[in-house]
Amino acid sequence: MNKILAMFFIFFLSFVDAKEPFLAILKEVYTNDLQTFRYKEFSFVCKPYGVLTLEELYEQSGSTPACKKAIEDFYIQHPSLKYLAEIKLHKEQLYHIVFRKEECIIYLNGQMSYSELLLRNGVAMENRSFNDKEFRSVFYDAQESARVEQKGLWGSDIFGKCASER
Repeated sequence: MNKILAMFFIFFLSFVDAKEPFLAILKEVYTNDLQTFRYKEFSFVCKPYGVLTLEELYEQSGSTPACKKAIEDFYIQHPSLKYLAEIKLHKEQLYHIVFRKEECIIYLNGQMSYSELLLRNGVAMENRSFNDKEFRSVFYDAQESARVEQKGLWGSDIFGKCASER
């Protein structure tokens, strides 16, 4: 049994350090923040790379009641954004994935990543500790576009009520 676990661990680490995308099948969409994929007989959970989603902000242990209430109210007013992952990602479809820092870069059509889609729709913000030169300007532009157009959290009071959490 330990040998099997060791082999799985080595197999999984090879993906974590992988710089090249590989194809995996989307098995389940839980939230905008979590999806399960399958590669051959292995399943794994993906969190979007470099962003802090509203779901993650809501679940953080330090989130204030005002922050949580603002997110709840936002999703009541914008149910399509709450289910953005279910709308844009399709079960049993193959996606190119690259692991970075225990998170996933999930490529949608062409070069757009799932993280960029979340930023453009205002259901995520760039993680404060994010410092990847390859994606920094793309993520900044996506977030700035949402902010200027007042999309998602930028058109509500979420940022103000949750700013200390960030």
